[in-house]
Amino acid sequence: MSRMRFTASAALAFVAALATAQGSGFRPTGPTKWVVIAGSEAMLEPTEHGTMGTWQNLRFYPDHLAISEGDTIIFSFRTSDTHNVVFMPKGVKPAVHYIPSLSDPKRLMVNPLALAAIGGQHFDGSAPVSSGLINAISGMPKEWRVTLATPGIWTYVCTPYSTVVPMAGAVGMVGRIEVRKAGSTLPLSPEEVTSAADKAVAVDIAADEAADVAARKITSKAGPKGSTVWTMNAGYTTASSGERMRFGASDLTIKVGDIVEWVAKGGYVPHNVYFFSGGDEMPMTIKEGNILYVNQDVEKAVGSQVYDGTGVRSSGFIGEGPGRTKTYRLTFTKVGHYEYICIPHDEMGMMAYITVTE
Repeated sequence: MSRMRFTASAALAFVAALATAQGSGFRPTGPTKWVVIAGSEAMLEPTEHGTMGTWQNLRFYPDHLAISEGDTIIFSFRTSDTHNVVFMPKGVKPAVHYIPSLSDPKRLMVNPLALAAIGGQHFDGSAPVSSGLINAISGMPKEWRVTLATPGIWTYVCTPYSTVVPMAGAVGMVGRIEVRKAGSTLPLSPEEVTSAADKAVAVDIAADEAADVAARKITSKAGPKGSTVWTMNAGYTTASSGERMRFGASDLTIKVGDIVEWVAKGGYVPHNVYFFSGGDEMPMTIKEGNILYVNQDVEKAVGSQVYDGTGVRSSGFIGEGPGRTKTYRLTFTKVGHYEYICIPHDEMGMMAYITVTE
């Protein structure tokens, strides 16, 4: 149940920007600081949880970097979404966000490595190091730094937006650091890397803005017994790295008897459609003692596919991935103004309304 979205072209924007950087070789004279941007966003708008980007770009800028042993990476969180940075020892699989509970393997829990800062800010490859979850709008620090002490190629991940695939390894929001021995010549200077990263962010934001019209497109067709079937997107993924954390319409007006169809358009970030009829919203996680468990009910469809404004109706997770469908339909039978949310991304402002008229 990864929140990850991955496409083969995810790194193209940064590669293109990096190619324009006229690096002629950089030989550091001592420990050097490098900046890696963790995520970016586009089309900011106010929500009940604060100002959020309609679009989130789920990648590191750069996602490949060569440094010297003893150098420090400053991860800069420039998005309202929640990310982390987790390094694992050599020979150990990259961290994932959800792991089986030791007491009940059928239940998933949030990986402690994902939640809290662990291991300090010095990584020598012998033990995990994690920034813990960081949300740039919640008063948390907007950067995290780590010093890499041991030569080698080290993979790090953002666990909410990555996963481990057999034969391929870590995919999604993944980065790699090549740590070279002190005194080695490096391809680019810190200033050149930062310039290329900023250009790549601009390219991704432009791609988000260009895709927004298609993401918001609503279509309709004749349905049974004189009804209309309305189709909108639940999320939307660009070919590079953008994920639209919104439904296709913020408030869609339909008539009694009409059908609304939501389509998970794009990648592997799971969304759901959840009507709670003014009751309590279903939480994504459940805390028991010191353990944060995944709420298994979020994944499953709940209720019939007819809605009269009462009870709970939920699509469960829709999108790519084992056991998921890409669409969800609901027939509306009573006049009203109905709020619904995507549980995993409600805090990102992914909520909307259906207005039903006579």
